[in-house]
Amino acid sequence: MEMAELDDRKQLILEALGREIARQAETDLKEIDLVALATVCDVVPLKGLNRAFVARGLEVARTGSNRGIGALHWRRGSRGRSTRTTWAT
Repeated sequence: MEMAELDDRKQLILEALGREIARQAETDLKEIDLVALATVCDVVPLKGLNRAFVARGLEVARTGSNRGIGALHWRRGSRGRSTRTTWAT
């Protein structure tokens, strides 16, 4: 087997793994809004992955898909105002 063939096979395997990792990551992000809330509540420094988790979690939380976070947001008093100005960054 030639080196070029091995490289092609390695590339195919890496692409397949990449697709699987991306699929798994999408599944794992279903509750990223809760991860963001927990990170902020635990007063964890917003560096590296923690910052990414909170940023993505706030994006998801703004959609209103989690009724619990939506209730907290409503209770806080935003009631219809733009979430962009009411969520701390």
